[in-house]
Amino acid sequence: QSAGAGTRVSNCASDRGELLADVEAIPEALGQPETVLADNGYANGEAVETLEQRSIEVLVATVREGALLCWGLTGRCCWC
Repeated sequence: QSAGAGTRVSNCASDRGELLADVEAIPEALGQPETVLADNGYANGEAVETLEQRSIEVLVATVREGALLCWGLTGRCCWC
């Protein structure tokens, strides 16, 4: 039994590879989201690109303690 709409559990220690799977866990009955908001632990350029190709706007934090993180988000961030 599901704990709620779009709920899923992963045993992965990092959220970096989980964004796409989390979005895909949203039940079809609720429809596709227009926008996805995630913290920097989910930053993953490939997942962002895939979601954007599905016309989903992805907002992922990339700044942490004053340093920019680069997770394949080409043109959106860089290493400092």
